[in-house]
Amino acid sequence: MPVAGMQGVAELRGSGQLAQIYDDELSNEAQRVYECLVHNPDGLDVDDLARRVGLDNAEVERAAAELGALGLVNQAGRGPSVLRAISPESARSKVLGPIIRELDRKRSQVDELRDTYADLVRVYHASPLHHSTRKSIEILHDSETVNAITSELAADAQSEIVTSQLEGAGNEELLTESLTLTKNSRARRLRVRMLCPHTARYSPTAVYYARHATHLGAEVRTSGDGLMRLTVFDDDVAVIGLRTNPHGAAIVRESHLVHFISSAFERAWVQAEIFDPAYHHKELRGIADDIDATIVRLLVDGVEDKIIARRLGMSLRTLQRHISEIMKKIGARNRLHAGYLIYQHGLVERAPSAS
Repeated sequence: MPVAGMQGVAELRGSGQLAQIYDDELSNEAQRVYECLVHNPDGLDVDDLARRVGLDNAEVERAAAELGALGLVNQAGRGPSVLRAISPESARSKVLGPIIRELDRKRSQVDELRDTYADLVRVYHASPLHHSTRKSIEILHDSETVNAITSELAADAQSEIVTSQLEGAGNEELLTESLTLTKNSRARRLRVRMLCPHTARYSPTAVYYARHATHLGAEVRTSGDGLMRLTVFDDDVAVIGLRTNPHGAAIVRESHLVHFISSAFERAWVQAEIFDPAYHHKELRGIADDIDATIVRLLVDGVEDKIIARRLGMSLRTLQRHISEIMKKIGARNRLHAGYLIYQHGLVERAPSAS
């Protein structure tokens, strides 16, 4: 009686079931059957295999099907139910060879299609049709649409993506999206620069993502007085956060506005500090002093607490704790007295200028 698992192995390999096997590890039953067969070079029939490995015939046949799909067993020729082990090296060449050739063919096809689309994108962008149909500024109100358009813009980018994530210190979803964008962009050898608030250095989640982004080749820096949430693609299209809706964004395509946004990023980037994911006490102490100096400057400028907190990427409660510590440090009785002492000690002069 033929072994059910050995019939149609070629069809199994080509039907997608092989990929399903690779989704999980080789089953324990299949491993036991294979180990038994390699110790019996002449092969064993199903009944004998079942007795030796402690399985029933149906379990042995399922294990044989699993091994057969990977090219690890075949029929020994001494009967339709006698199985013999094949070396993993031989099986690997036989099974993976066609798959690798198909992947190479698909990869080549993808590269050719990408080049074709890139040529057509340049033609389309230079046409009157493109300039007459696209909006200079498009307001989107839901994160799903924003993510879809951002992914599309990232796929079309040719040279560089820069991004500023003001909320990054505590927003794991936002950081995950940034890391995914970095992975996809670096795979195409685009330059990626990420700007975060100084407070990201004190967030384990942000440090984790900064470490991985840096490992992928992205450049990550932090600044005391951060920019708003924005991403610019090739200095051609900008995606900026909305003031009243954290889930929405504005898609800016007007060249003069995009250039202005890019220039603001560049000014902040030059003044920012390189984000080393390793915790260095002296460096963190300097960053903390920079945060306090920025708070002092913004307080003297009359900026509201909630706006300062948003610009520095921290909660209102955390900001108020910083202010309380600053007042205690300089011996201020209240904020009016603090303003006097700040000027008296020349603290404003030592505070960094606005980004």
